Amino acid sequence: MELRRRLRNEKQRLKRVLKQKIRDEWTARQAVDDIEGQLQGIGFVKQATVNTPICPQRPAQKRLVEALAAPLGNTLEGQYRRRDNAIAAIVAYCMVEEGQTIRGARASVDSTRPTLMNEPPINSPQLTALMSTFIKTVTDRPRRCFICVGKALDLTSDDGAVEVLIREFYTPGDLSKHFRRKHLSNLREGDEIRCSICDLPLDHMEHLRNHALRIHGTVS
Repeated sequence: MELRRRLRNEKQRLKRVLKQKIRDEWTARQAVDDIEGQLQGIGFVKQATVNTPICPQRPAQKRLVEALAAPLGNTLEGQYRRRDNAIAAIVAYCMVEEGQTIRGARASVDSTRPTLMNEPPINSPQLTALMSTFIKTVTDRPRRCFICVGKALDLTSDDGAVEVLIREFYTPGDLSKHFRRKHLSNLREGDEIRCSICDLPLDHMEHLRNHALRIHGTVS
């Protein structure tokens, strides 16, 4: 546990250092150069290749970058087409980031079993992860985050984010820490709360915590 704590702290420290380095290297002049290059049809300046390993771009992220970095068209119709493509790419990327946006019928208050929405194909990793988030007894403690698994249902099986979203935590306690830090702490007044894998609207944070414990065995 001590080693895991030290490793987590070191990762957070390196993340802060990298973020500050990116901020320090960015200048107002660079933004002007990028805009002028785009207007001239040159595109953005290629960054020097370094040996630092980075994660490959996911499909929605790659589409977003390509749409925003597309050269300007020579006609008004081309400009409109470029704008529309960029808007569509942004919408697609926001859907991935915010999780499931498909709305189905509200679950009946008399229902004893939640209705699964957007169920993945048989034998897919998403389906295995999905079924593992439901408990059979009050003492069951799954090790997958039902909110993250719900986000994975919106992605294709070959998306690199799926493996991260459906991963099992080392202990149920680690899952509880993730749930509080990643999801509960980010809720704001007026946010719409919904369990995407149950297609169930939740009224407030305490409703979410109660649902997480009763249906998905996640202690918070």
